[in-house]
Amino acid sequence: MTRWHHLLSTALLLALATAATPTQASATGANQHRHQESIQYSHTFHHSKSSTLIDLVVSDARRKEFSTDIGGEIILEVDVSSSRLDDESILILVERLVSTLRDDVKSRGNLKNGTINVKLGLGMNRMSPVGASKLFEWFMGVRDQNTTMLATISSAVLSNSNEVEKDDATTVEAGQIETINSLQSNTTASASVIPVKETVNITVEEVDLSFMNFSGHGLQLLNSVRKLFEGGRIQTQNGVMMRLIPRVIKMENSGVGPAFCRSIGRGILNSAETDAFVNRPRSLHLGGNCAIGDAGTVALAAALRLGTPPNKYTKDALIDELDLSSCNVGDAGAEALALALAFNPYCLALLDLSNNQVTDEGAKALGRA
Repeated sequence: MTRWHHLLSTALLLALATAATPTQASATGANQHRHQESIQYSHTFHHSKSSTLIDLVVSDARRKEFSTDIGGEIILEVDVSSSRLDDESILILVERLVSTLRDDVKSRGNLKNGTINVKLGLGMNRMSPVGASKLFEWFMGVRDQNTTMLATISSAVLSNSNEVEKDDATTVEAGQIETINSLQSNTTASASVIPVKETVNITVEEVDLSFMNFSGHGLQLLNSVRKLFEGGRIQTQNGVMMRLIPRVIKMENSGVGPAFCRSIGRGILNSAETDAFVNRPRSLHLGGNCAIGDAGTVALAAALRLGTPPNKYTKDALIDELDLSSCNVGDAGAEALALALAFNPYCLALLDLSNNQVTDEGAKALGRA
């Protein structure tokens, strides 16, 4: 390992973190009234039915006393990873959990303008690309009001013939970096979002869908993730304000590739057109997805380069954190990210490119940026 390779996983992270936004720097002081709760049911293979696990999670959530000081914050970590849950079970669990929290806040009125931030650990289960798509749509408020949210899930898996990762083996030469401009024509806005500054009572802070196989996904998942990054409205149900689009998306070792990254890039660009920064993912963890490579990295870099930071006065980052560790990124991808950082310095607060194929040339380009 050369000196430059080592710097990619150490100095680069520190340098970009040092350039983090003022709002991030002051976050510690603003979260003095914070406490944490957890519901842990990972590796629960002994339950014969997933409905039993769902009932346990909901029951635990119902028994907890959620109360805060004025402006306080509760972090609720729900971990059901590696529990053999399928699409239907995961969707039911998330819906029932959020409904339980909503009803608790409504009935008790004990948050005092505080917020419950929910972290969902759903990794290492049996979710398919169709299930992931339906989950993303649910976060955005797309659901049938007359039937359950599962009524639209077909028993047949979405055909992969719509769009397969045909470009998994695609390579990008260093001299082709300027092709990132091709995404600029895809900035047609499809979301109508009005930023809300009132207190949001329930937020989904993080969703972890790591270590599940979404490779060979169809067009449905690509469209859903694009719309997710375009942003959505803050929902109000029974007088309770809820921001359900996760701020942090973790899909490590999940088999996604360049097409998935292009969809995310288009969503980021569209959100810039609609000023939908208040309610869209701001942190993306895609480590361990080797198919991403330079092609996927260039697509993400295009969005970072061309997108507009949400607040040019406080210099909030377009993306708070981007983890592309172990994604088979080479010099072309590194140079594309360097170009994005040079052109749009506040597009990214924290970048992880550790364990990739970047040589001294790519590292130097990032250093110059």
